[in-house]
Amino acid sequence: MKKVFLNAGFLLAALFLTAGAVWAQPQSHHRGGNGSPFKAIEELKEELQLTPEQEKAIEELKKETRNAQKEARNAERTRKQSMHQALKSELDAILTPAQTQILEAHHEAKKAEAKAMRDEMREYHEQNVAPVLLEQRKKLELKISDEDKATLARIRTERQGSRPHKADGHKAASRPNGDELSALVQKYDEEISMLMEEIKPKREQWEKDMKTMSEANRPERKGKQGMKKGAHRPKPDFQKVRFLLMDPAKGPEFDNNNRY
Repeated sequence: MKKVFLNAGFLLAALFLTAGAVWAQPQSHHRGGNGSPFKAIEELKEELQLTPEQEKAIEELKKETRNAQKEARNAERTRKQSMHQALKSELDAILTPAQTQILEAHHEAKKAEAKAMRDEMREYHEQNVAPVLLEQRKKLELKISDEDKATLARIRTERQGSRPHKADGHKAASRPNGDELSALVQKYDEEISMLMEEIKPKREQWEKDMKTMSEANRPERKGKQGMKKGAHRPKPDFQKVRFLLMDPAKGPEFDNNNRY
């Protein structure tokens, strides 16, 4: 067994070395990025001809990696919360109570504006977007194997349990099961692409309407065009993952960062 684990270790090391130039590049935070050696192993399954022992060892390593990544995310979240609290304490020590009250009132007003924009977008999404996407996702469900349906159901459950909510009600960032989802997207890529192409005009209209609502609720950016600096559009694979992961019995969840 020790030899098996060593073989798996050498295999992963070789993959890191041969693809190091690619994996060294900054990776997208979206799930299913090309930087995963486990995804490469899945794509090269036939060429690698892994033994059952190697497959088992790699699966165990994958689980260990996911747990380590989850712990790292939790540690980073805790660090940011501590920094925020420390900053607030230092500002309170510098400002007078009256100044602090003005600052807090401004913050609450901004939160109210953001909530109003999210509510408007959510209503638009429920009335215009969700019904169309749900209909397309039901079409895809007819083409998915029973085994893959079970895998998707498991992943939905795992992701629901691994994404705690922040104090403000938003979901905390967490992207588990990325390799499994990427493999499934690749398997059903042709079907997903065809379904998305069918509704391309509507998707373009959704983006246009959402952008109009966003600009209307940000008077300080009036007259400025395009996305703000540092923002980016999710990759097509990310959009496909989200579509595949959609529960056909419930429909798409609203996300104010949605790109269609």
